[in-house]
Amino acid sequence: LVALGFIWWLICPTLMATRKPALGIAVSALAPFGFLVALDAINGSLAWSLTLGAPIAAAVELGVLGTILAAKASKIRGLNVLAYAFVAAAAICLVVEGAIDLYRDGILNLFWSSITASTLIPVAGFLFYAHLRLARNTTLKKLFHY
Repeated sequence: LVALGFIWWLICPTLMATRKPALGIAVSALAPFGFLVALDAINGSLAWSLTLGAPIAAAVELGVLGTILAAKASKIRGLNVLAYAFVAAAAICLVVEGAIDLYRDGILNLFWSSITASTLIPVAGFLFYAHLRLARNTTLKKLFHY
């Protein structure tokens, strides 16, 4: 029943707000938070939804929003959109591990997410470089000195 309410809350505002789609999207963005609180409230207490679920859901939503806005702001879309997604994924990983550590231990110790971020960021940098280098009228012959 909670899942059906989540799906309804996710889909209906975007379908009903045809004149103001931004309002429908904003209301739909609250659906994951409501779903996590409802799942947590099923057992009678709010133990994890506000301290663990809300930061993770907010990080995912902000990461997706940031990627979409950065892609829309780009004049030429190509490898840079993938680079934006990699940067957002790195930030989401850091927030997920940070939220879990703070919830579990109360101390922030980043291990796996720092490794993930330290591999995603250079790849994103290379993709930005490749996008900017290949976006101009550069031939592969010139690029690889053939």
